[in-house]
Amino acid sequence: METTQQAPKPRRRRRWLIVGAGLLGLACIAVLAGGVWIFSRSLKDTQLWMRSLTWSPDGSRLASGSADSCITIWDSETGQVLHTLRGHDDWVRGLDWSPDGSWLAAGDEGGSVKIWDPETGQEARTLQSAQDALGYLAWSTDGSELAAARAGRVAISRTADWIETRSLNTHTDLITGVAWSPNDFFIATVSTDGSVEEWDARTGDSVRALVGHSGWANDVDWSPDGLVLISVGDDGDTILWSAEGGEMITRLNSHTGNAYGVAWSPDGTMFASAGLDSKVQVVNAATGKVEVDLPGDDSYLTVEWSPDGNRLAAGTGNNTVIVWDTQQWEAILEVPSGCTEGQ
Repeated sequence: METTQQAPKPRRRRRWLIVGAGLLGLACIAVLAGGVWIFSRSLKDTQLWMRSLTWSPDGSRLASGSADSCITIWDSETGQVLHTLRGHDDWVRGLDWSPDGSWLAAGDEGGSVKIWDPETGQEARTLQSAQDALGYLAWSTDGSELAAARAGRVAISRTADWIETRSLNTHTDLITGVAWSPNDFFIATVSTDGSVEEWDARTGDSVRALVGHSGWANDVDWSPDGLVLISVGDDGDTILWSAEGGEMITRLNSHTGNAYGVAWSPDGTMFASAGLDSKVQVVNAATGKVEVDLPGDDSYLTVEWSPDGNRLAAGTGNNTVIVWDTQQWEAILEVPSGCTEGQ
């Protein structure tokens, strides 16, 4: 009988997979080039969940956003903090690097969308705020547009002049995820109403609604070839959908609690999901077989592959970013996120 591979304890290596976690306790551990540093922090009254995580296009940097309203940018090889971005007034839930690496877009639970210069750490622009917006956003793959979840809709702005050109009048409830198709023709959204919806990005018209999750749908991603959508929800399930016909291809009971994050590997051979059961699960896309379970000490809330596929990043409830090597599945780096005491 085949058994699921269990990841070993963190050990310093050169090729990584990164996971982000939040800080609910009193301490966090940062494994840097020189060894292991332990930072004691008084966090008794603050939950610093990390819900957003993104790699720079060249894989050299990693950015995370957390519930303390701050964004941290690291050197993804050494774990050195390059910038701590302060300016948001609420939980940073949406974070995405522009395809050319020039800008970092961030959305917070208060409805504010800010564009940051990741080289200087300076705020470049604030887009119009909206109430009842959770801040989820995504750049188009060519970088010419930014889609940001607002109150009951997705606003699409032209990045050349930051003028809103059109919107998707989406779900009746809050939007919890936004993703462009690889060819930029379509946008997928997920919502607290439990549905996944496909939209024509050019006209703003709904293409189809995909109904299958019980409870909230929390994240969505397109396969690299654009043929399959993947979503996760509060039911703990991972669902693969045909992007062309809308049929449910397969349903996996991936987590014993809420599942919050999901991502395809860059080559489309695997996908990873993150859940409140303190586990990141990596699955073979062709067979549905679990390749590895990556256990942790806290709930995982987000997961992202490095652009070259050699590392994976995920975020949990203790505001820590963990890096794994996707060849050996060894965790080799842990760094704290946010603007807590001492940063």
